[in-house]
Amino acid sequence: MVRVTHRIESSLHKLRGHLVATPLVGGLYLPGVSIPADLRIKAECLQGPGGIWFRGAMLELSRHFGALKGIVVSDELRPALAAATAARAQRIPCVAVTDSERDAALFGRLGHEFVLITDGTAPNEVAERTRRELGYAIMPGLETDDYAAGIATVGLELAHELPRDTAFVSVSPARLAAPIEAGLAAGGRDCAVVGVDPDETDDEDLRRALRIGTRIDCDRFGTAALRAAIDAPADSLPCAILAS
Repeated sequence: MVRVTHRIESSLHKLRGHLVATPLVGGLYLPGVSIPADLRIKAECLQGPGGIWFRGAMLELSRHFGALKGIVVSDELRPALAAATAARAQRIPCVAVTDSERDAALFGRLGHEFVLITDGTAPNEVAERTRRELGYAIMPGLETDDYAAGIATVGLELAHELPRDTAFVSVSPARLAAPIEAGLAAGGRDCAVVGVDPDETDDEDLRRALRIGTRIDCDRFGTAALRAAIDAPADSLPCAILAS
């Protein structure tokens, strides 16, 4: 545990100057939406392209600075955007593989090349072929210690920001829960961290978003994290992480 704590603390130090200091805010952040007065929100959605995923991507690439010819990304949009943004910051060539013209345009605006799939081939197959042709590396994710430590820095920040009696933290998607919990533990906090995956559709959330014009209600990951925090046990003083 000492080694894990040191890795996360060291990761947060390395990321200083590369990140937005995302605030911990209360209910007034979402005017017109009924949420408990004691619910706190870690607004990691303000991080920029990719949100919370930028922390992991930035740290992962910095560990290999100078050793990578380039990277290939083919993950879901937010982690892929985070990797592309981090690659741009470190002047590492990046090729994005996607089957969406809209997503391809986003990578193009970052100044990166992209491969637009039009024949139904799986993105990971095209990414592997592109990697071999160019001599690049496939961008890793949470499976590596460095990437996970980057995500865990959010938990470490929360350990120092949350009220002492906070006992419940929610985040979406669910696979972010483990590194967040590790970060909280590194900061000496014993909070229950609940990872939730969003429903594919929620008509009520969509209607509410259109009615009040609140951005976060259009984000199914943010909505899922908020819903879990709102449904937390009454005495838990919850916090929701808006990941992207």
